[in-house]
Amino acid sequence: MNPLVNRKDPICKYWYARICISKVNYTEALDIYQELYDYYDETNNSIRKVRVLMHMFNTYRDIDYKKAQEYAIKLENILKQETLPETLTCSIYYNFGMYYYLNNNYEKALTNYEKSNEIEPNKSTTLFICGCRSRLGIITNYKFKVDPSFVYYPCLHYFEMKANNNSEKELEHYILKDVMNVLVKEKYEQPLWSMFNYEMSELVKKTRNYKNYHIYQEKFQKSTNSAL
Repeated sequence: MNPLVNRKDPICKYWYARICISKVNYTEALDIYQELYDYYDETNNSIRKVRVLMHMFNTYRDIDYKKAQEYAIKLENILKQETLPETLTCSIYYNFGMYYYLNNNYEKALTNYEKSNEIEPNKSTTLFICGCRSRLGIITNYKFKVDPSFVYYPCLHYFEMKANNNSEKELEHYILKDVMNVLVKEKYEQPLWSMFNYEMSELVKKTRNYKNYHIYQEKFQKSTNSAL
């Protein structure tokens, strides 16, 4: 661990672990999380212990599918046995949703996103609910008002347009003109690029405008490569 980090201060340790993750130093981050988990276990701070478990789960989600499953089971058992603060329960369900979404299990992803949204409605969660429903062929009947200040407003507005039966050509044009611009600007590689890659692949089946699909694919690849 960085010698500048106060080894006895759990808050300093927590933030240093987050810095490690931002620098893709997962091993050191997990070691710190384990120290924090042991500390909160010894001091009987069950809420913070669960928060640390959730961060460990999120870290393994990106690097080790089987290990992430182990932590998912631990968190699921805690949800069954304990009453946690609503915000923490909401976060756990959201992170479960992301875990299943990234592993193409859209039914389980949808279930967990919806549980999260029931506790605390959130625009980002609503966006992924729309994405899951689209993958599963479920018509989205959301009567939502999209707040233009939301950073991914065009992404959510796309599904609003889709629910309002805009034509395939209009939807395709909107992805290329508005959705793609915000994805490039925010440098968001996953999972939103993949979400709209799927939407484009479905639209092009009807519009036959393969040129537009290739334009999207090129941007998608550039974004992926720049994130590596």
